[in-house]
Amino acid sequence: MTPDLQMRIVTQSNICKNCLFSHDGNECTSTKRCKSCQGNHHTILHEACMQSSKHQSSSSSSTSGPSAKTPNKQPNANHVAVDDEELLLTTLSINVRCSDGTYITLRALLDQGSQISLISENAVQRLGLQRRRYNASVSGIGSGASQSKGLVSIDCQSIYGDYNFTTEALVLSRVASNLPSVQFKKQSWPHLQHLQLADPEYNVSKPIDLLLDVSIYSQIIMDGLIKGPSQAPIAQQTALGWILSGNVRTFNCHIVTNNISDLSKYWEIEDVEPSSSSSLTSEEQYCEEFYQQTTRRLDTGRYEVGIPMKPEYENQLGSSKSKAIAQFKQLERKMCNNLLFSESYKSFMSEYQQLGHMCKADNVDESKPAFYLPHHGVIKLDSTTTKLRVVFNASSKSSSGKSLNDLMCCGPNLQKDLMTLILNWRTYNVNITPIFYMDDLLGGTNTINQARELQHQLIEMLKGAGMNLRKWSSNDPELLKDLSSDQLNSPFDFKCSESKKTLGLRWNPSTDTFSFQNPVQCRNQCVTKRQLLSEISKLFDPLGWLSPLSIRAKLLFQNAWSLKLSWDENVPQSIQDDWIHLRSDLNLIDQFIIPRYIGNTNQLYQIHAFCDASDKAYACAVYVVSKDHKGECISRLAVAKKQN
Repeated sequence: MTPDLQMRIVTQSNICKNCLFSHDGNECTSTKRCKSCQGNHHTILHEACMQSSKHQSSSSSSTSGPSAKTPNKQPNANHVAVDDEELLLTTLSINVRCSDGTYITLRALLDQGSQISLISENAVQRLGLQRRRYNASVSGIGSGASQSKGLVSIDCQSIYGDYNFTTEALVLSRVASNLPSVQFKKQSWPHLQHLQLADPEYNVSKPIDLLLDVSIYSQIIMDGLIKGPSQAPIAQQTALGWILSGNVRTFNCHIVTNNISDLSKYWEIEDVEPSSSSSLTSEEQYCEEFYQQTTRRLDTGRYEVGIPMKPEYENQLGSSKSKAIAQFKQLERKMCNNLLFSESYKSFMSEYQQLGHMCKADNVDESKPAFYLPHHGVIKLDSTTTKLRVVFNASSKSSSGKSLNDLMCCGPNLQKDLMTLILNWRTYNVNITPIFYMDDLLGGTNTINQARELQHQLIEMLKGAGMNLRKWSSNDPELLKDLSSDQLNSPFDFKCSESKKTLGLRWNPSTDTFSFQNPVQCRNQCVTKRQLLSEISKLFDPLGWLSPLSIRAKLLFQNAWSLKLSWDENVPQSIQDDWIHLRSDLNLIDQFIIPRYIGNTNQLYQIHAFCDASDKAYACAVYVVSKDHKGECISRLAVAKKQN
């Protein structure tokens, strides 16, 4: 058997490349590796995986390394067009009753070869079903055994509402792979026109939540079989609608992508985009008009804004109540085991109700569109204000596969450029913080009296809208002496908005200096290209102050890229040694201190810029030179940029 044929069989059969059992590679718990290269694949697939890696590397658009000058921001991709046949299995959509009496729609597979019905753990949790203990081992042809997680009774109903039945199903972590294996375009087959299909989206590749056994098949089968032309599906009538099966001619364009968004963002941070008034998209324009038309101010001074929902969102809300109830029961169990957490949570929810932010929903009309928000608590011990934060999870998916966030329009990005914000902030002699960055306000003045007036105006103006400024910090303690302890803040952190592990730029008000924290973890293990990218992309340095180190990280990754290695293949020992040395140097960056204040616009100062280049990279550093009260020159690093 050729390596290409080996890889094709493994891929089409949805078999794990590492242990050769039928599950996703991400779910594999095997610690064994290839004996030839220690890669994440079985030894017998070594040659096939190496050929596949080389093919993917040679198909990428760049061979010398990722470039910051790439005009588009698309991920690295390989495109393959295939004229093939798809074996269409008998899938159907079915309504299943939740514990609260409502119904959600599940994707089911009708299996004439199975002796017992199966249901996924995810579906059971969404349904909120009570399970009974039932120890059983389930195995199929060419796959390992799966241990059941109990037995449940399910009430099923046709999506057309004219047939129902009850059956029992074993609970498994996962029932089957997505079916069909690839999505294809529906054909206009004449023999299927006007049929009430049990699975209207038979061509869409989606997860299987439920497997119905042969006893269900014998119950629902009816007279009526319709055959079409060659390479068209056969239609069989059942009590749940017409089911389809057979070989189908398909033409698919597969796009195999390596998601390197972290890499793109890491390179983009070096680009200085010119300021421009970019036009809004139609969705952003709709949000602007929506807020202008719906925002109003209440008698209390607070502002009330509407939620910009997408058109016809009601049809996509799906069922969310059972999932919210299941998470609430999990929350109750956590509260029983943690009394402090329980008291804090109850206190928060009581205050939330007293403030009028929520009320009990009596006599809910289930026929009207609604979305039930699951909620949970997050403890932040380092918080200076609220240790417990209650999260209302609008990203939770309903039975439709959509979340409330998915159904809301997205407005324009109002976040200011962090580099410009910090540069402006460095021109104030007296600083106060609670210019706005995310939900934090940065500001300052040149005298203590001006700072007091600014502080007073900010507090009173925002208090009038019900917004109480807290977490105050200043480089002058005089501004903080009249504030209560719950209004004060520990050293303020700038953090990348997308990752808590990203290196943050820290300002220490007592010394009025910036410092860094090293996010790169020390691991005594072999390094792959994926791990290398994951670590160096955490280096968040918006003003380029760490350029001598970050340029080394970029060159190191560029070197690994040029070797055309697969993402999970170990890099050569020479690159690993360079990475260990760089990681050791990164441990010293907490000693790197930069004064915040560089002088205000009323002073005379000079801009000194230095540029240099080599065969591998070029860079520029800009310094601000001013005079202190003694007339002595002081030089401050303002910003640096580098490129390779």
